[in-house]
Amino acid sequence: DGFTIVDRVYAREGGSTNASCTSVTEHLCITKAGSATSDIIWKGNGTVIIDGQRARQNGVLVEENYQTIDGFIGVNHTLYGAHIDFTRNYVSVLNSTFSDNGSGGTLDSGLFFNASVSARAHNNVLLRNNGYGIHLTNNSTGSRILSNNVVAYNTFNGIYANTTPNPVIINNVAYGNGGGEFGGGILSASTGMVSGNISFGNTGSGLTTGGQSGSTVFMNNISFRNTF
Repeated sequence: DGFTIVDRVYAREGGSTNASCTSVTEHLCITKAGSATSDIIWKGNGTVIIDGQRARQNGVLVEENYQTIDGFIGVNHTLYGAHIDFTRNYVSVLNSTFSDNGSGGTLDSGLFFNASVSARAHNNVLLRNNGYGIHLTNNSTGSRILSNNVVAYNTFNGIYANTTPNPVIINNVAYGNGGGEFGGGILSASTGMVSGNISFGNTGSGLTTGGQSGSTVFMNNISFRNTF
């Protein structure tokens, strides 16, 4: 199944009567599950802007499995540009921009995968979020692949995957992000692969596992002019 939304600007008015969603929590709330053989595809065709106007928490809230979010712009939300809720699995976020979201909380992010199995973020832009650019939290099974994303000028790490086993972080660009010694560009877990990334000009480390020892493979990355 698929849905195409063409040239729309969604501001904070309106809302949902669904029990999982309210007029103050999000704009697009996904409560219909796909299947292992057929994702539900939410595709923006043209300029589709979801603007929280600093009055809603989430631009996109995913409450079911097997979803693809493709081609949205989510701005000015108080928590997350896109929030893949706790253990919602097999979700891909593609070709989207999430900027100026978050309020500096410990989880706030442009794009937040909350303990998601088989999470994928590809070819997204995460800018100026008051929190992380892309944030993955712990799950013990399944794949998590972050590829070809640009993460820049976020308050904390551009990419934070420190509590997620075996992330694959490839061909991303991280610059101008903050967050101290273990903040900065790309923070991976103690296991996983970090390859082909460019990380520069971050206030913190360019590429790190946050001091954890382990078997993470770093190869073919470029990191320069970071604080650490």
